[in-house]
Amino acid sequence: MHERVSFLRERALTSRYMADPDGKRLREESLAQTEAEPPVLREAKALAHVWRHRPIAIHEGEPLVGCRPGLVYGAERSTPHSFGRQRFEPWWPMSEQVTLLIREGVLSPAGNHTTLDYEAILSGGFEGLIARIEARKARLAPDVARLACPAVSCGRDSLLDEPAVPRAAASPEAEKSHFLDALRIVAEGYIAFCRRHADLAEALARSECGLQPVQPEDGLKAALQTEDGLKAALQTEDGLKAALQTGRRAELETIASHCRRVVAAPPRTFWEACQALWFAFLFSPDAPGRVDVYLAPFYERDIAAGTLTRDFAKELLACLWLKIFEFMGAEAAVAAHQHLTLGGTKADGSDASSEVTRLCLEVTEELAIQRPQVGFRWHRGTPPDLLRRAVRTLRTQSGSPDFCSDESIVPALVRTGIAIEDARDFSLSGCHEVIVTGKAQMGAVEGFINLPKLLRRVLALEPALDCGTAGSPSRVSSDGRTAGQASSATAVGAPPVCGTAGSPSRVSSDGRTAGQASSATLAAALDSLDSFDKLWAALEQAMDAAAAGAHDFSLDRDRRQAEIPGGILTASLVTNDCIERCLGYTQGGARYNHCNWDAIGIVNLADSLAAIRRLVYNPAPHPTCHSEAPEEPLRGVGCDPGDNPVGSGRAPERCFDKLSMTGEGTPSPAPGPSGAHGEMTLAELADILRGNWEGHEDLRLRILNRLPHFGNDDPEADALAGRIIESLAAILRRRTPFRGGQYTLGTLAGGENMHIEFGRVTGATPDGRRAGEPLADSLAAAQGRDRRGLTAMLNSVASLPHRLLPTSTTVNVKLDPKLLESDAGIEKVAALIEAHFRSGGQQLQFNFYSRETLLEARRCPEKHAGLMVRVAGYSAPFISLWEDLQDEIIARTEHGV
Repeated sequence: MHERVSFLRERALTSRYMADPDGKRLREESLAQTEAEPPVLREAKALAHVWRHRPIAIHEGEPLVGCRPGLVYGAERSTPHSFGRQRFEPWWPMSEQVTLLIREGVLSPAGNHTTLDYEAILSGGFEGLIARIEARKARLAPDVARLACPAVSCGRDSLLDEPAVPRAAASPEAEKSHFLDALRIVAEGYIAFCRRHADLAEALARSECGLQPVQPEDGLKAALQTEDGLKAALQTEDGLKAALQTGRRAELETIASHCRRVVAAPPRTFWEACQALWFAFLFSPDAPGRVDVYLAPFYERDIAAGTLTRDFAKELLACLWLKIFEFMGAEAAVAAHQHLTLGGTKADGSDASSEVTRLCLEVTEELAIQRPQVGFRWHRGTPPDLLRRAVRTLRTQSGSPDFCSDESIVPALVRTGIAIEDARDFSLSGCHEVIVTGKAQMGAVEGFINLPKLLRRVLALEPALDCGTAGSPSRVSSDGRTAGQASSATAVGAPPVCGTAGSPSRVSSDGRTAGQASSATLAAALDSLDSFDKLWAALEQAMDAAAAGAHDFSLDRDRRQAEIPGGILTASLVTNDCIERCLGYTQGGARYNHCNWDAIGIVNLADSLAAIRRLVYNPAPHPTCHSEAPEEPLRGVGCDPGDNPVGSGRAPERCFDKLSMTGEGTPSPAPGPSGAHGEMTLAELADILRGNWEGHEDLRLRILNRLPHFGNDDPEADALAGRIIESLAAILRRRTPFRGGQYTLGTLAGGENMHIEFGRVTGATPDGRRAGEPLADSLAAAQGRDRRGLTAMLNSVASLPHRLLPTSTTVNVKLDPKLLESDAGIEKVAALIEAHFRSGGQQLQFNFYSRETLLEARRCPEKHAGLMVRVAGYSAPFISLWEDLQDEIIARTEHGV
């Protein structure tokens, strides 16, 4: 590692983000001067005023400048902290129905992410964006443009100090002009902000304090180009100091010239491009996008001209990584704040990787920091040695890179109406949200839906959700009718008695909640669900009721977001096609406006339905590969995980073909009262769940060890998981989001860790899970239930309809750490990734820690401060996680390859 980089890395690890000390004051100062103006212009002028006047800094030794206000460095390394716990309370006053669903743990809101149009900034600069604004404004009615902003007609350069038409006089056409004027004010204000750094760099170059070098090597390289010069400088201490100061002075002068040009104009060199990319990120900070794609042309041109070395390019990239890391400060433990994308395809489908891709992977490996989180896009044209290089980067145990497949994601995006050229330009944000780069307001996880909770509702185990009020979710009758169609006497579910309204129905130690119905009432309510098809219809009705609540929440939230003046002006300036449509980023101005909800517990629901079908309805059983001994979980008995490589081009041979049926072929008992042919009624099973399996541990272990579970290449469980995805995706598509576009389905638990948080407010489920235990994380098998090896687990995942999952899907895999110790092991992991993606999989991310290592880290956290783990689409230090989240990671199955 270069000495400058080593110095900057160590300093970055002491960084902390404090509150912006001047932003609020400067903003209010501007707003006080613009009270009579339209809100969008007031907002623009406030932003510009802050950029023109807030304090800036250039720190010692950095070749890329500009930082978030409130960034400070400490004397020692900062202690990292993970995300906080989720509160099941509405974020603002909401409808009765949505409030109920949130408080009862059926829905939970989420955050938002964006990726700006970096390509436009690097190719045309903010001056290019201003030219777009003026061209669009010229197509407005001439009298509207003139009246709305006299500064343009008078030939003035800036709109910042010009009065605007009073808001009461603005027509719809004038509002478009106001919006465009606001975007120009924002662009001009940010250009001024960047050029202030040029002034500061020049001042530092002239001052004694600005001449202090970072360390000898940098100054000597910059200042001394000849052997004689080096010898002369080394002869005396004063000579050495002068040489070093000369080097830093030259560097500051170069920095000044860069900041004078970018972001106003497009960069000319690789160094300028790195500075422009950093300024662009700082303008709308979230995901850095496809860094290797943006920077490759500048690198290749400078290398060919002999004005750049590979070593200095790598040094600049390392400094860019560290600037991104520092944005949140070292105290922010998680990686998901900034997700960067490498590899993939170009718009024409050709491979987008380059030497810059390799440099980025080298920097990621050498720095070994959790941010930026690096995602690697694979496609069939990805060079095999580049994939192996990406896998080798995992040896740092920083959690990067994660891997995703263009072959799965691009067609899923196209299916939603996105042009294939735009779909190929996707990038990653947050934990693993897919965004059409610079063209979409679709990178958010709008919220999460708790699927196992919906099954419990069908089983009449969630009385608070069936209050019988107009605002509560619809109850489902035996014939599929909702409570509005069926009488209360025939409605499936608990009687209309509400639970405690103020919080989720927290599960007691015995799994019971307040207001539970009697066994007799429960039996009567469930008696009519005498076939699996009727149970499924009831479940779909519950899904529809949850989707209705999710839709109501989205309409409310997105309407509020659209009321922000200019629809978030910074994002509006740098997102296609906001300028052309004269609409803000949150107002439908982006080219694509899909809205994403993530389903949590798909796997638990599939396993639960498989158990109900066997225990209650008892169809012709599928032979399985599970143990006959319920008291001891089986791990791959009779199955060789290497028998059928993923993506071998033929249907995978399933292990159950090699085994006899295990205890499932006994004669069926006589039909129960419901008419089903199982060993128990649905009401009896529900009563067991109400008691949290107390007194029925033998049954729970039999479910865990002998019945089908997703993640074991079992056709029954896998088909149920796929059917759940297809049904919920179709239910969501019946509705249209506020901004237009479509509702899309994801499965990510995210930084909100909703597999943990939903799990702690969800009672026992038929898959053998106890009350309060975690749900499965995204699409991976439930913790510890993938017992037939990694190949079988990935076959299950690949069998799912990924065409319906265009964004936010992850699969966490825990592998033997010894695999990364040899080239042969790295080759195996790379082959595993490629095989899974060729068979239809979408995403993979890895942990390479043994159970013993994780347990040791829990016992002695002071010895394992740097132990990074993949959690739910993001990485974080293991010791920074909550205890129940640590438990969940430890419980994941460890595989070999």
